[in-house]
Amino acid sequence: MNSLESLLKKAAEVLQQPNSVLNYDEVAACVGSFLKRADAFVKTAYRHGSPLYVFEERNLLERATQFAAAFKETLGDIRIFYAVKSNNHPALAGAW
Repeated sequence: MNSLESLLKKAAEVLQQPNSVLNYDEVAACVGSFLKRADAFVKTAYRHGSPLYVFEERNLLERATQFAAAFKETLGDIRIFYAVKSNNHPALAGAW
């Protein structure tokens, strides 16, 4: 079996697994962290206009690392590419 066939087989196996349920405490902590800083976000939007993208590099890198780890755990040595079409902000596209 070639590497593409092997990858597709593993992907099919992953898709057959049940989806995990979001942990309430983790979601509440994430949402709560934004709500605690809502005033700062609103002030920043007034200052710079809207729509406005606010990136937290530490959080982006952490999430990207978690995303890659989830796939590498199942599929082995893979490369992850950022979909520039989803957001082509230069600071975001080059962050990881």
